[in-house]
Amino acid sequence: MRIHNIAIGSVVTALLAVAVVAGCGGSGTSTALPGPGGGGHPSPTPTASPTGNPSPSPSPTGTPGPSPSPGTQAVQGSMQIAVGGSWPNPVETPAKHAEVDITCGCSPVAGTGFTDSTGNYDMLSLSTPVPTPNPQYTIVPGRNYMVIGTQTQTGDKGQEWNMIFAGNSPLTNQFLPGGTDSQADTITAAVALWVYGNSSVGGPVAFDDWNFFTLQAFYQHLLTSPTSQETQLMSDIVTEQIAKVSMYPFKPPWRPNRIKNQTIQTDVANINASTDPSVPTPCPTSGCTNTPTP
Repeated sequence: MRIHNIAIGSVVTALLAVAVVAGCGGSGTSTALPGPGGGGHPSPTPTASPTGNPSPSPSPTGTPGPSPSPGTQAVQGSMQIAVGGSWPNPVETPAKHAEVDITCGCSPVAGTGFTDSTGNYDMLSLSTPVPTPNPQYTIVPGRNYMVIGTQTQTGDKGQEWNMIFAGNSPLTNQFLPGGTDSQADTITAAVALWVYGNSSVGGPVAFDDWNFFTLQAFYQHLLTSPTSQETQLMSDIVTEQIAKVSMYPFKPPWRPNRIKNQTIQTDVANINASTDPSVPTPCPTSGCTNTPTP
């Protein structure tokens, strides 16, 4: 099982001297931004279908937190990746010098940076976007963010996944395990991959369209009493990390040359087809409520 650590990185993301748009991310193709934090307690509808597309699509409302100041610290954490063993006892090591993409899924753009030699990352509020249109990518307080680490600089494509709720300062960020622990592990990857597989980047359902409190509850469920389908996902995450391959359930639009992982996509579909009541659903169409306080 994992060992919880408080991990605060010191890697500074490169900045572009360009205009800034307050929102999930900067791009001329950005869609209307959903409400903050994927709020709202899950309701019986919409539900996730076996194809990974929730239906009906929510149209949450709300106002994001204040725009961050340029160059300020936004989210930080660390990445661990399995290099041996098997679930539930993987042998993990820091995902050092990994490319880190962060996005709320509101548009097909992400911010990017890197972990350091100990697997720590420190993403600034304004960071280099991928793809590279202007303006810079903006991390907005009050939104959920997908965090994906890919070890491209070490000659492989091994990945670790996590999700974070961005607060008005690092002290009010929220993490999947709860508390101040932002270390990615097999279970954070399972939650993040499940949300990714049930969201449409740049479409009606973003990574932000989920109540982060329910994602934290799902993490605890996976930790203590996962179903067989959920256990299979976590087992395959460890296997795919050891194999040093990417785990996208579908191609990321901000890096369209990456490939999807059919094994992970199938695992997500199998969880959707199960009847586990612990599996969260997106925000109701009435909007996002009862979310974490930025």
